[in-house]
Amino acid sequence: MRTPQPPLPFRRPRTSVPGTPARVGAPLVAAVALAAVAAPATQAQTSPAPKPPHVLQTTDDSISRLGPVRVNTRTSNLSNAYRAFGRPTSSSGRGNVRRVRWKAAGVSILGVTFGGCRRKTCRTNELLVQSARVTGPRWQTAAGLRVGEPATRIPELYPKRKAPSDGSGNVVLTTAFSQIGDPGDIPIVTARVRGGVVTGFDVWVGAAGD
Repeated sequence: MRTPQPPLPFRRPRTSVPGTPARVGAPLVAAVALAAVAAPATQAQTSPAPKPPHVLQTTDDSISRLGPVRVNTRTSNLSNAYRAFGRPTSSSGRGNVRRVRWKAAGVSILGVTFGGCRRKTCRTNELLVQSARVTGPRWQTAAGLRVGEPATRIPELYPKRKAPSDGSGNVVLTTAFSQIGDPGDIPIVTARVRGGVVTGFDVWVGAAGD
């Protein structure tokens, strides 16, 4: 006859060691990992701040700034434009006249000197800003007329506008009185209008002289 064995002691289910975090369920781990991966992507999709406009600043009856370039002074040379807009897209002309274009900035500048140059090819610091044409979408006048806006905005901002005699459909926004040649008003800022839209501005600086 077998002797009855004493019952085994009751043991509770094993739990985590004190101080050790409980095991996280697989769905929660996956959700945290997905959020960590998605966070940089969300930040990357944030649109950058818009760049400030290039403004055609006028002082009295003359132009004083072509966006970041100070003009209408005897120091308004092409070197200043190179520093402001960087390497140009194209450059043409010889001697004392040169046309330089920056496609990304939407600006073309004519540099001229009437005093001669030290060498056969004039340096950029010897060529003064005579005129410019701006067509990029960032350009606007000091009154707020932007490239790309309908021409119907012109009467609102420039009640004293004038129509040039060339029949081009352009609109003279700002004039200045000149005593060179036949005394009279000359265009300083002219809006180029095509199909009822402002496509750019022609600017007369005259740093090299009238």
